[in-house]
Amino acid sequence: MGEDALKSAIDLIHAGQRESAQRILQSLLKVDSHNIPAWFWYVETCATAEQRLQILETCAKCNPDNTQVNSVLRALRKSLAPASGQTKSETRPPYDHEPRVEWKATSTTAAPTIQEPVATQPTAELHPQRDVTAKKPRSVGALIIWPMAGVLIAVFALLIYDLIAATPADPAPHRFTQPIEYYLYVPKAYAPTRAWPLFIGIHGSGGTGLDCWNLWQPYAEREGFILLCPTLSDSSGGWFQNAGEANTWAVINQVVGQYKVKPRFFLAGFSAGAQFVQGFCFDYPGAVQAVAVLSAGNYYQPSGASGGIPFLVVIGGSDDPVAINGSVQFAQALAANGSGVSYWLLPGVGHEVTSKTKQLTIDFFRAAYK
Repeated sequence: MGEDALKSAIDLIHAGQRESAQRILQSLLKVDSHNIPAWFWYVETCATAEQRLQILETCAKCNPDNTQVNSVLRALRKSLAPASGQTKSETRPPYDHEPRVEWKATSTTAAPTIQEPVATQPTAELHPQRDVTAKKPRSVGALIIWPMAGVLIAVFALLIYDLIAATPADPAPHRFTQPIEYYLYVPKAYAPTRAWPLFIGIHGSGGTGLDCWNLWQPYAEREGFILLCPTLSDSSGGWFQNAGEANTWAVINQVVGQYKVKPRFFLAGFSAGAQFVQGFCFDYPGAVQAVAVLSAGNYYQPSGASGGIPFLVVIGGSDDPVAINGSVQFAQALAANGSGVSYWLLPGVGHEVTSKTKQLTIDFFRAAYK
């Protein structure tokens, strides 16, 4: 019963009905003050950062040994503390390499979103036929009467997803072998009465579509997208851009022939896959809604026709220094070309996809299809 009530509250929050969600979460917390997912979703309905901080402090008081709560509380305190020598009115550099807070307007008010950036490894230099082988604490009773609205997505939602929706479904029933191997997930609520977003995940060098399945399938049902994960690697573990695009279009056409999808797709690639999705977008800009470039090693020059397509660029602070420098130049080139760019460097992260990276991507996906 508790899980069903929590799911109802989450659905109401996504639908913008935060007061109704608040009442459900209040009931859950009255019964069980150790329900961490309910606390995090409760925090998401707060109007101000100060309220979020007070709620989290109460949560930590009820759950003093919970490492996730303490970690989020430290992160929020750090985000609220003014930097040395910097006033609140000062703005930060557009490609600052530290975690930062940006103000993002919601339907009711503006709330800070703590955003940090994922990782990368250098790949082969590219040519026209481009080889993408990558190488006082308040009581709960006092809390529940506060006015609620606003969102702290990147810190809290990623923890919620880790707790609630982190395990991918069995891929076997969703694996296909023609025209190439690919994995396809269609939400249970799918109906051809409307067009659905198509989320295409591209793996890194030496990987397969299963890698992307494991990353993104847990989100597909809740976020409402059709997930397509093709396997592009050849026997060497890499692939050429042109061949990869041809194979990707072959499976896209197969999916479009079976399901009603939106005409512009969402692309997310890791490592060599992050390099590939750049090229796909620049070659076929009319088919792309938004692109998540996660830990790319090499970067293509944006095409003029792709200006305006939003990009998420994420790389780890402990990744290859050449790749990090390339990511900054790439983000600047995108902005100069007219694209909206969300650039994040994740401190202490190597060449990997972390929970933070996944949540940044899902948040970016939501914004792309608003």
